[in-house]
Amino acid sequence: MIEDEDIGALADSDARSVGGADPFSGEIGALRILRDGDVAAHSDGADAAALDDYDRMFNRLSAGRDYGSGADEDLHIRSLARTEDKKRGDSEQRLHLRKSQYRTLRYACAVSMTRRKWIAGGIAAGLARAAGRAYKKGVCSVAFAPRTGVDEMFRMAKQADFDSIELRLDVDLTESGDVKRRAADHGVEIASLWASQPLSKYPLNSPDAGTRAKGVESIIRATDVAAGIGCGAVLLVPGRVGNGAKLFDGYEDTWKRFTEELQKCVSASENNRVLLTIENVWNKFLLSPLEMRTFVDQFRSPWIQAHFDMGNVMPWGYPEDWIHTLGPRIRRVHVKDYKLQTGREPGRFVPLLEGDVNYAAVMAALRDVKYEGFLSAEIEYAGPETVQQVSAQMDRILNL
Repeated sequence: MIEDEDIGALADSDARSVGGADPFSGEIGALRILRDGDVAAHSDGADAAALDDYDRMFNRLSAGRDYGSGADEDLHIRSLARTEDKKRGDSEQRLHLRKSQYRTLRYACAVSMTRRKWIAGGIAAGLARAAGRAYKKGVCSVAFAPRTGVDEMFRMAKQADFDSIELRLDVDLTESGDVKRRAADHGVEIASLWASQPLSKYPLNSPDAGTRAKGVESIIRATDVAAGIGCGAVLLVPGRVGNGAKLFDGYEDTWKRFTEELQKCVSASENNRVLLTIENVWNKFLLSPLEMRTFVDQFRSPWIQAHFDMGNVMPWGYPEDWIHTLGPRIRRVHVKDYKLQTGREPGRFVPLLEGDVNYAAVMAALRDVKYEGFLSAEIEYAGPETVQQVSAQMDRILNL
């Protein structure tokens, strides 16, 4: 059941600008932003009927008798609205809303709803996003069908309401070309460039110096490509200690070699202004948040940071604990879900919201450490509806 306090992000998003202690004032502020956006989106003039819809929405918001006297609250709301108009003036935030958002507002204005039903119906989530979200909702290229071109990925991502995408070096692209412009044309940012493909061939923890040298070259090339496509981060996998029962390279050797070789890439990273972000993966290395924190900190460089994957830590840890431990070192985030082993049922990755990741705790932890960046769903392609389905799931998670 949705309670008053569950108004959450919607009220918080604008209550301060209204200046009211009542969380209901946040709804008015968010609605007022939408109204501004409607006017801005129709620069040739918003019709009177459209503006009347908003007035009716104000009335609907005050219609719930279980929240006090309708007449008294209506006067309170209109007072808040006038205050908001006065403070906001011409409005510093002009939003161009999608048609689906217009339809949502029209529907909300057309039916009689109490505030509780209005929130429960999901409209609050849309208004909260319209009022400005702290995170950039992203998707990884693995969510698209194999051999999908980058232009089609950009188009589909934008159509599904994603802000950004992560691409794979030597899989999705091998050079920068005009990818930066093409992404911008679609209104999509490139959040990260994966260098996992070349590093799987040339791991930095290899006992062979020549192999490690090729790995360094691959990372430097990745920073060049990332800079060329307007991407601010290269994702790195630090090499496998082993797989299953087989040991490849010792833990201490992996730490030493990876540290020494990655240090050679810092200058290229700085010159290109591209972060090198280390991901926690299933490579039997950096198994705790304390180790990851120590590993990152030893470089004493702002260009070596962490790419946190919340699903990957589930078999032996808790995402929210990792987030609190790593804190500001987290510069990119992968959103995944994992179902822990129960009885004879093995642990496994599952679709978002179907596993054991405590997303409410994760989002609270991200707010605690003041993370405001890319959150990218790393969900593999499962059919033509994958991208749209993942987008809807991400909306639910981001609004927790």
